[in-house]
Amino acid sequence: MTAELDALAAHFDTAALGLVNFKGDGPRDPEAFDLRMYWTLGKGGAKVAWGYAGDHQRCTIALGKHVGEDRAKRICASYHKDLFGVAPRESVVAAKPPLPDGWDFDADSPEDAMPPEPTEDDEDEDDDER
Repeated sequence: MTAELDALAAHFDTAALGLVNFKGDGPRDPEAFDLRMYWTLGKGGAKVAWGYAGDHQRCTIALGKHVGEDRAKRICASYHKDLFGVAPRESVVAAKPPLPDGWDFDADSPEDAMPPEPTEDDEDEDDDER
């Protein structure tokens, strides 16, 4: 489970997101950046469960309630590209692992949403039950 968490965390590089969001010479919209951070690294990112099968669809449904489905698809594709460096193509989507059992969609961040790792005590209890 630790390897899965490390792989997921590697996708959420806030410095890289800042570079993507703030390139250009025009005025910056801090509220747009806050929304991007919310939907990629914050509570919205936990609801979407980026990096797992169905993430773009979950994002589109969640944002579609606020901005309409067509615009949500484009926004979510942009967030996906920020996080993973590629658009959500079929080959990319097919390579994603299934959502872990016990994912907490109400967590404060994607990292906090990960199910707890089993401890040695949990494994011992499983052995005792057999």
